[in-house]
Amino acid sequence: MADLIAIGFMTTPVIVVDGEVVIGFDRERLESLLAGRQMQL
Repeated sequence: MADLIAIGFMTTPVIVVDGEVVIGFDRERLESLLAGRQMQL
């Protein structure tokens, strides 16, 4: 939650992918950001 507050949001959905903030559920943008990434365990 502290991470969300730090970028100015206290509600969800806020998704951060490699430092890129996606506000709301934007399937197309998420797919674009995740394309080519390998799953990290």
